[in-house]
Amino acid sequence: MHGVNMKHKDFKPCHCCGRGVMHAGNPLFLRISVERLGVDARAVQQARGMEMMMGGSALLANIMGVDADLAKVIDGRDDMLICSQCADKPLPPYFWLEEATKS
Repeated sequence: MHGVNMKHKDFKPCHCCGRGVMHAGNPLFLRISVERLGVDARAVQQARGMEMMMGGSALLANIMGVDADLAKVIDGRDDMLICSQCADKPLPPYFWLEEATKS
């Protein structure tokens, strides 16, 4: 799958260091998209009940069931840019929840 090209208005500082994505001279950078989702427990229970009715067959339950959403988007999509220098470093867990530091 290919992404969407970027226009001038789409550029923003690196999410990790707060600098421009080409500050080190490398024209390559990362664009990372993150969505936060949550499981809909009721929908999962209903799907599991359908599986049990179908003899434990998840495939048959999916065909015969209502095809409900088992997870729902909590936060919309967030696109972050990561410069080449930061991309070479390990990212901490949940780095996308942190604000970029202003250098």
